[in-house]
Amino acid sequence: MEKIISVKHPVTKELITIQMKEIANLKLLDRYRLMLSGLIIANNVYEDFQWMINVDLSIKVMNKQNVYSILTNKLNRLNDIKQV
Repeated sequence: MEKIISVKHPVTKELITIQMKEIANLKLLDRYRLMLSGLIIANNVYEDFQWMINVDLSIKVMNKQNVYSILTNKLNRLNDIKQV
């Protein structure tokens, strides 16, 4: 499933388009190695298996985790809970 979101930049008035793809299989996640340089405030799963990661970028913390490792750890914990 794919969502395309378009908004105008408030200052330059340029059109900003973001393409979001629903990731249903972890095999697709290995290309998302985005590093989070701030402090991870929350890492939550919402309805319909959607993730939201809140990061405070004003706090300069050298994180050694990337988005891929955070999501795989969270998914592994969810699978462990389902098995219990």
